[in-house]
Amino acid sequence: MEDLTQKIEELIKVLKTDSMPLWVSIIGIFVPILLSAIVIVITVLQNKKNKEFQIQLNKQNERLQIQISEKELKVQMHGDILKIYDECCVAQSKICGFDHLHHIIFSALFTSTDGKDLDKFYIDDLHTALSLLCQATNRANLLFPKNDIKIRNIIETIYKKSQALSRKADDYLYMGIADNIRDIAWDKISNKFNIPKGNYGDLNNNMEAKSAFSEYCKTTTTKEMDDIREELIELFKYDNFDVYFEKYLQMKFENGEN
Repeated sequence: MEDLTQKIEELIKVLKTDSMPLWVSIIGIFVPILLSAIVIVITVLQNKKNKEFQIQLNKQNERLQIQISEKELKVQMHGDILKIYDECCVAQSKICGFDHLHHIIFSALFTSTDGKDLDKFYIDDLHTALSLLCQATNRANLLFPKNDIKIRNIIETIYKKSQALSRKADDYLYMGIADNIRDIAWDKISNKFNIPKGNYGDLNNNMEAKSAFSEYCKTTTTKEMDDIREELIELFKYDNFDVYFEKYLQMKFENGEN
């Protein structure tokens, strides 16, 4: 800009003197002025383009950052929902993993693999399952869309039925009901088969007596617990449970295949 001003001043001085042909002087000064003007215009245009490019670059970086954040959020969401599914599956194994009906579980005929009474082992598993389902239900209420009523309802239904089962089992064991029923069963067995009361060794060696003892341990409450567990087994089936997780857990790959 200073060079352009200087050239203009030189042009004015030349016009005031006649030391050389006017057109030569004008050309000698005007050409540099023109070139300087062109350089200024090019510089201005280049700066404008650089600013526009920088703006576009910033916008592109912002879009890329948003895409990365969205992908990270999807991965995190996938992991959180998978945790809900895993917690429910572990709870299922705790609740539905026993082969025996409840009157047999509370009969004291069997012990767990670590020597613990089967009824207490079962109660502990129910408590573990209930804790997992409570966490799964809370996460489900936070993460799943409110309009996805089916998946929220199935998890909450499983949780409530598990609560009902756990309460019945706790009351049956810790209020002494199971002990009373076993005492009555032992009185009948001792009279009928002449087996000393509480002698589970002799009882297990006599298949007829063992079968009769387990039948004597049946009550309305054990039947109710059997029914609740059957309902839970049904609720955990693929078409009633897993199918609702598919759209959240199936991974989408670039070729469009799952």
